[in-house]
Amino acid sequence: MWPKIAIGVVAFKIMCSVVNASSSTNDRIQSLPYCPNKNGSGALLVSTLDGKLSSINSSGHLSWEIETGPGPLLVSNIHKLELTNNGEWIRIIPSLTGTLYKFDGNTIDPISISAETLLRSSFRYSDDLVIAGIYLTK
Repeated sequence: MWPKIAIGVVAFKIMCSVVNASSSTNDRIQSLPYCPNKNGSGALLVSTLDGKLSSINSSGHLSWEIETGPGPLLVSNIHKLELTNNGEWIRIIPSLTGTLYKFDGNTIDPISISAETLLRSSFRYSDDLVIAGIYLTK
């Protein structure tokens, strides 16, 4: 949770600094109402990839959290994918960096294609296995 908070705080501070800097150079441009020059409640709104909007108070605790619907901003089901590799079952495991790994029940080994590449084209893994991805927006 702390990385989300840190990113949100930095983005909010930068946005307020840019608005305040531009308004000081041009008096006709007003400051945004949510970037006051005085101390406010210290609440931070955080939108996460799981489709939630949360409020974090100045002490870093969660004040409230709501589902924004219709669902998460990012969904993947590749971690549930079980395939056969020449008659043996394997599971494809994605990493946060986009590297894909195969798990055969005993060992985890990287495969030579990334999740990003898989979204653009299919990949022939073995004689009886072709992997393909799709990019879908709703």
